This record gives sequence, structure tokens and C-alpha cells, in this order.
Amino acid sequence: MALVQETRHSGMRERSGIILLTCCILMALAFISYQYKDISLLNVPANEPAANFIGPAGAWFSFISLMLLGAGALLIPIGMALIGLFLIFKPQEHILPRMLWVILAIFASSSLFTLH
Repeated sequence: MALVQETRHSGMRERSGIILLTCCILMALAFISYQYKDISLLNVPANEPAANFIGPAGAWFSFISLMLLGAGALLIPIGMALIGLFLIFKPQEHILPRMLWVILAIFASSSLFTLH
């Protein structure tokens, strides 16, 4: 006779996955519509209103992430989408090793893009 294990399923991982996918879409829109003229440090006067689809917050996020990681920053939404989909569709598996690999891939790709 087989024992049936009851597992509690609160849906927290699915909620986290949906939140990550939403943030991924917002980041992708911020990167797609990035213009340097939205940043007041780079252009005086700055665009008013900001031309970025997400507004000034999206313009500043794009600016800071592109300045820190270069072209590798464009992989941030892709990595977040992969982790979000993994959280939604594979709720029983460990997520920490995959998150570390995504972070490593972003930093490695930004280093490789800097060499080119």
C-alpha cells in the first residue's frame, strides 16, 4: 500500500512568478523606449514628459543598468522571465541554483560584451 503525501500548496511561488513576469515586461518596455534625452544628467533640459514608456523611473532604470552592465543589462528581463516561468510551471523544483546561474550569465555576458 502506497502512502500518499499531502503537500501544502499556498501558491506563493506562482504569485512570485507572476510578479517577476510583470517586472520583466516593464523592464523590457523601459529598455525598448530608452532615450538618453530623458535623463537630466545627460541633457539639459530633459524631455518633458519623458519619452520612455514607463516614465522617468523607466528612463532612470535603463540608464543606471546600462551604465553598470552595458549591453549585458539587456539580459536582465530575459533572466527574470526565465525565472518567473520556472516558478510558475515547476513549483516543486529548487530555484536558487538557477537564479545564481542567471546572475552569473548576466555578469559574464556583460564582461564579454565589454571586450568586444
